[in-house]
Amino acid sequence: MLQFGRHGQRSGSGGLVSVGQQGFIGLGLYLMLLCYCLVTLKRLKSQIMRDASLQWARYYPDMLQTSILAYMIGGAFLGRAYFDFFYHLVAATIILRRLVLAHVVATEPGVVAATKPAGATPRFQPVVSDVRFRSMP
Repeated sequence: MLQFGRHGQRSGSGGLVSVGQQGFIGLGLYLMLLCYCLVTLKRLKSQIMRDASLQWARYYPDMLQTSILAYMIGGAFLGRAYFDFFYHLVAATIILRRLVLAHVVATEPGVVAATKPAGATPRFQPVVSDVRFRSMP
């Protein structure tokens, strides 16, 4: 649905804007990002329900899934293709996934041995130095 007015041409859907400006490849990437988030949140939810030590994250997958679905429904009627809230939801999904994975690795010693080779050094090491700062003249 296209509307013409003072502000030029407007589309009624974020998907139409995505197709119109990036083509079908851009639409495909956009939809893949949506599906990735929804599938990841569904897997996280099942993993959290199985592990009693992850109950702190029990409601987060539901919250993010509901927010993404609300964004999708709103995007069907409004031109919100470049509204950055969606990218905040994607970032929150990735952060939640990393936090749950870090918690699982920290609490299960078998997982650490399987994911890290023997003798491997940590990726980020704190830098300790004896540099003494003197006051500026």
